[in-house]
Amino acid sequence: MRNKFIILLLVILALGALVIISSVGAVRPWAVSRSDQPVTMVDPSDPTQIPIYTMPTVTPVSPVGSIYRDEAASFELTYPVDWMLIPSKPLGSRASQALLLSPGTTAESLGDGGTRISIVIYNWDPMDDLSAYVTKRKAAWNASGSTILEETELELAGGHQAVSFIVESTDKQRDFIMITTTKEKYLEIAGQGNLAWIKEIAQTLSPLDAGSQDYQSENGHFSIQYPSTAIFYEDQQVSADGVVSPAENTIAIQDTSNNGSVLSITYYNLPDDTSLSDFVRKESDCLELSSLAGQLFSIQGHASLLFPDTNCGVYGTTFIYTIAGNMGYRFTLETHKNYSATEHFIDPILKSFQAQYKDMPRNATPLP
Repeated sequence: MRNKFIILLLVILALGALVIISSVGAVRPWAVSRSDQPVTMVDPSDPTQIPIYTMPTVTPVSPVGSIYRDEAASFELTYPVDWMLIPSKPLGSRASQALLLSPGTTAESLGDGGTRISIVIYNWDPMDDLSAYVTKRKAAWNASGSTILEETELELAGGHQAVSFIVESTDKQRDFIMITTTKEKYLEIAGQGNLAWIKEIAQTLSPLDAGSQDYQSENGHFSIQYPSTAIFYEDQQVSADGVVSPAENTIAIQDTSNNGSVLSITYYNLPDDTSLSDFVRKESDCLELSSLAGQLFSIQGHASLLFPDTNCGVYGTTFIYTIAGNMGYRFTLETHKNYSATEHFIDPILKSFQAQYKDMPRNATPLP
């Protein structure tokens, strides 16, 4: 009797251990190890409870670093430095094509998250008739069963007119396509993948024969050169959104090829012995500059202070201050992007800057 009792007791203990082990093993085996994380139980029979995965938003690339230039067709555009360029090759007797490929992408296939851009020159009749050519392309897309999801008219650098499209094929692939003219021929920039990247790169398109304009300020005692494709304002300032307002002793240069970035130059007559730091403190409308040291560099031999990408203004604003003779100059760059993304626009203007003065106070001694 005693043995039966002992056996029964052992059986009960064994069953209890099994219950404990099974309940421990069943505790959230899919959950993270932190004990404070709540677990949401999903009923797979209820479709409203099934989690939906959303693709993360991809930030558009800043197309800075490399330049694709077609001397024969007289245009250039910028693209990311880590992309591959396949130079232009003939496509039959009336077209040629170059390719831009993001890392991991080939001419035949897109890599994971990759982007492919084709740059095609067409020699079609009628020549230099953008409206007729666009009508022909739209008819071809409609005949193939493709759907035009978006159509936008654009004005590129140099005043060149363009039309961009987002076209969806019958297999649901979406392409960005921009069409313009160059030397009486037709230029198509088209691509698959990240459409925001393709659009941004396409809109850096600029003619090679744009040339430059000279400007000389008698009252400001300086001269500059600026792109012929830019919009010039005198005694006015303009925002990156195109809002124009009066501004004495100021010129503004709006870049038509870079989302409306604007460089303005304001000049000041300074008391003798004004230091560069005093000039910044006195003529700054940006409180943030009072806590920044600025980056020392040179504009045509003159000591200058650069304050890139400050939080002042509606968009990011870069300030540059310099002194030549008894004149102080403030360069203000307002842009939807950042300073590095606009250097191809602002650097040639800064390099062309020439101050014209007679007396040179000690504080304005040019850098060696």
